[in-house]
Amino acid sequence: MATTQTRRRFLTTLSLAGAAGLTGAPHVLVAAEAPETTTVRLVNDGSICIAPLFAAEELLRAEGFADIRFIETPADRQTEAAAQGKLDFAVSLLEAISLIDTSARSQCSPASMSAASSCSRRRASTG
Repeated sequence: MATTQTRRRFLTTLSLAGAAGLTGAPHVLVAAEAPETTTVRLVNDGSICIAPLFAAEELLRAEGFADIRFIETPADRQTEAAAQGKLDFAVSLLEAISLIDTSARSQCSPASMSAASSCSRRRASTG
């Protein structure tokens, strides 16, 4: 059911909003705690794809991260570096997809290639 905006309702809402502004209502009601970890290691592969990470640096500092490091890592080694604990975040989705694909293919052994197996259907669909 749609309600129509009357002049009286509009002036009431406007008055209440003005009163809230005059009373100086707090902007933040609950202060957030500082993060447990104040260091974050991000990737720097020299490509344009990491531009959002540079933009996020200021936002991360505002959230309480004091030490933000950009670790130089080639694009094809980001997932490996993250797995080894050298990076906290990797942005190379292509490498992650290729690792998943390689893992899936290695699980499809000739012994498991029956007509009803998912490996045979997967191989038939990929060519």
